[in-house]
Amino acid sequence: MIAWVFAGVCLIFYLGGAWFFGSRARGRKVAELLGRRANPTRDEFVAMMTVNARPDVAAFLWDALQLYYRPELTPHPDDDLVGDLLIDPDEPEDWVMDYCHRFAISAQELPKWGEEHRVTPRNLGRYLATLPR
Repeated sequence: MIAWVFAGVCLIFYLGGAWFFGSRARGRKVAELLGRRANPTRDEFVAMMTVNARPDVAAFLWDALQLYYRPELTPHPDDDLVGDLLIDPDEPEDWVMDYCHRFAISAQELPKWGEEHRVTPRNLGRYLATLPR
């Protein structure tokens, strides 16, 4: 019985430490991003993205990215989502599937994502804009 209590306490400390140090690392990344780029509003983001993607694609990306940004930070077209924000590398695939589902695009015929491209909102917008609608 004592061993289970000890194991439970150790698990709680481990998870608490992981959360604490993870949130500190994310806080440093957020501060770094705020120091090197503008923090656009939704309308500014859509305007910045229209060079590479339609406004509906830019609005979709803005909405999809809101879960990953803190209130003091907003999406920027040139953010490296995996490198700057520590987003799981598989998440962009989920956004593409959500986009396909929302606009009734067959996921079977998707062009391949170029591995040489960084995962940025701008590159994702460019990719999504090439899909047939």
